[in-house]
Parts: sequence; C-alpha cells; structure tokens
Amino acid sequence: MAIVSPAAIPSVMAQNSDVWRPANPTTITLRCWAERTTYSDEYIYFYLNPKAVELGSEVGLGIEFMGQYYRYPETKKIKTDLMVPRCFRATGCPESTYSAVLTYSVFLYKKTLPATLKTGNLSTTNNVIAFQFDGAGGLGSPRTVAPTLSGISGLKYEPCESRLSISPNNIDFGKVYLNNSKQGEVVKSVAFTITENRACSSAYGVNLSINAIDGVVQDLNVLVPDSNKSVGISVFDVSANKLINYGSPFIFSNKESALSSSKEYEAQLKWVSPAAKVGKFAAGVVVNIIYN
Repeated sequence: MAIVSPAAIPSVMAQNSDVWRPANPTTITLRCWAERTTYSDEYIYFYLNPKAVELGSEVGLGIEFMGQYYRYPETKKIKTDLMVPRCFRATGCPESTYSAVLTYSVFLYKKTLPATLKTGNLSTTNNVIAFQFDGAGGLGSPRTVAPTLSGISGLKYEPCESRLSISPNNIDFGKVYLNNSKQGEVVKSVAFTITENRACSSAYGVNLSINAIDGVVQDLNVLVPDSNKSVGISVFDVSANKLINYGSPFIFSNKESALSSSKEYEAQLKWVSPAAKVGKFAAGVVVNIIYN
C-alpha cells in the first residue's frame, strides 16, 4: 500500500479524523495452517503495527475490520472469528489449511486537537508494517501476511480551513393542505444551497454529514419532528439524484483547489402516518464538514 499524491491536511480537522485511507477496502483470501504442534484449534489475530514503529505525535495508524474501527496503540491485537485446525506434528500441517475471505481498510488518523495555522509534515516516518496475522501466542512466523504502508512522510499540514454557508438557513414549508394526503408522499419541496468557501487554494476534498439535533430519524433518511409525528423531512441531493441518510457522510466535493463551490439540495416534506395531524412543527439539523 502506498500513499500517492496525498491531499493537504487542514490542521483544523477534528481529533481522530481520517487523514488517509484507500479509495476502496482491501479484500484478500487468507490461507492459514499450523507450522508446529498445536493440541487445539487456534484463533487468528490481527497484530497492529507489529514492529511498534513510532509515527510521531500527530498521526496514528488504524484498521477497519468487520465494521469496527481499531486504533493503535489503544488496540494492538484483534481477535478474529477465524480458526486454524489443530496439528499433531512438529513439522506442521500444511495439508490442513483454513481459507477465508477477509475485507479490511488500513487508515491513518489525526491524533491531535484542531489547531489553526499549523504547517509541516505529520510524520518523519515513511514506512510502517500496518499489521501482521498470527496466532494467540503472539508473533513468531516470518511467513505470515504483513502488508507495508509507505509514503506517510508525504502527509503535510496546510494552514487552511473550509467554512459552510446554507441559503436559506431556515427552511419554511409554509402552509400545507391535507387534501388527498397519502402516507409516504412528498407534499412539498424547498430548495436550498450549501456553499463551501476556503481560505487557500490547497487541493482537498470535502464530505458532509447532516445530523439531527432533535426529532427521530426513521428509515435512515426521514426526520420526524417531535412536535408532529405525522410528517417527515428528507434531504434530496439534486446532483446525485438521491436522498441523503442522516448521520452518514456523503461527497460534497472531490479533491480540488477551488476557493468556493456550491451544490443544490431540496428539503422534502412527506406524510409518514396514515392520519395527518394539523399544526406547526419544527426540527433541527447540524451540517458537519469532513476533510477528505
């Protein structure tokens, strides 16, 4: 694995934010067998950063596996549900091979709190063995899978940050009439624009997430206000032609150096219950920015 043409890292990124991860997860076919006498089946483990290489105070190593995030050094050893069959020969049992398909993502994360105007490299270390597979007894075999991540020293801070503006920042659906209302039907849409402005021409991408601060999220993309549970509010991404899931990151802009960019969205009001309820309602969201 190699970090090629890394994006500039804004120092205002939140602590534990990803500063690098591959575009797609890695999938491998793992074949394991016992190389010595073992009197019982043995679980397979991930050992993160097996050489305990120090990356410095700014950046840390992690791995995403089975939907869970693990960061080194908080986590050094991860037990999988994969198991190598027992072996009763001192020379090992290569004929008793266990095979499994594994998917994982190695990532680097920011260890420090947000700071302004910080510059320089995140690490002077360029290469690290990301992880190694072995048994419960620890690292021993030189022949296990041990991928190396290179190019870490190319990650640099830029004294830059992005600011968002939303227009209008208060969505007013106005009056909505109950005539022929049907459950699940969009009864009104209001367009709004999100604009990102940055204070420099550094090239990086921006993801956003829209998170509810009150109300209840149903079916991932419908926010039901506490004040009227017969209606729901969805956010529609016009350019992507799809609804946005609350709390999940989505792409706002790919890696670019433009000082300003805008995208169009729609707030959609729909009925979510068989019987519509008359009255006012309100719900709030916060839009978070994720540097990519």
